[in-house]
Amino acid sequence: MKRIAILLNAIIMVCTVLATPRNAKVKTVTANCEYIVNPKETHEESILNALEQAKIMAIADAFGSTMNITNFTSLSAHNDMNSSRFNSFAMSDVNGEWIETINEEVTPVFEKGMTILKVIIKGKVREIVANPIDLDMVIMANGTNPKQNHVRDNRFSVGDYFYVYFMSPVSGYMTMYLEDCTSDEKVQALLPYRGMERVMKIEADKPYIFFSRPDASPDIQHLVGRIKMNARNEIDYNRLYVMFSPNEFTKALDKENELLDTSFEDKFGNTIYRLPREIDKKAFQKLLTKTRLKDPDMQLLTTIFSIEN
Repeated sequence: MKRIAILLNAIIMVCTVLATPRNAKVKTVTANCEYIVNPKETHEESILNALEQAKIMAIADAFGSTMNITNFTSLSAHNDMNSSRFNSFAMSDVNGEWIETINEEVTPVFEKGMTILKVIIKGKVREIVANPIDLDMVIMANGTNPKQNHVRDNRFSVGDYFYVYFMSPVSGYMTMYLEDCTSDEKVQALLPYRGMERVMKIEADKPYIFFSRPDASPDIQHLVGRIKMNARNEIDYNRLYVMFSPNEFTKALDKENELLDTSFEDKFGNTIYRLPREIDKKAFQKLLTKTRLKDPDMQLLTTIFSIEN
């Protein structure tokens, strides 16, 4: 089993908790930018960071920003032929959200001893004109106390157990998916738990600890299993998607993993699944875009993290 990963940089990586009213504008944007690679970054980290910064720049150019962070990697940006100097923005400080990626290209070049990634990205962005819902999410390793077990640098090791703390000030519904950032393989469906036909129902002001059987309500404890980290490479990068809305929505049409040994029975006769259910990555992205455009109240939280051998 492989999943759940690293937040590359606290400023860049995304925890998007955005409320969008029904009259919000949706624009198609194109951004061209150059990202200076930090020598301490891996190749995968630099690509993810470059793409995230290009998205942030495109959103800020389309809808503006409320805060300018200047103490970060600078890059030169061009959007719609207008040249501008880009100072990185935290995702929560731009007045919009990235809805869909239509096309992206990343080309490395070497200049004056530096590696520069030239990024061209096209996608749909939506304006934010309302106050965000104050959702609280913490990813944890090897424990279920969000203060003691908070994974502050978003780095997991093989063998770690993965838990998620979540709380909302309003009642609603949620799903959770896991994507491999560096491959075109399937997206794993983590929530709702296997055996649940509908998305997870969330009560207002109630703390939830996911993937911990003792912390689950009695009626679904038998469906809950722990997630144990594994990696195929020296470092694997994954993106966690949490979809939340006060309106009920439909979960993805996920299927059992194609591997033959996806389950076995323990000594008590319980079925133990090795890998979560999955959905094709392109189909998942289409579902994500369609659901968010159809439901203006949909909130999306995403976090990138790593698993290291």
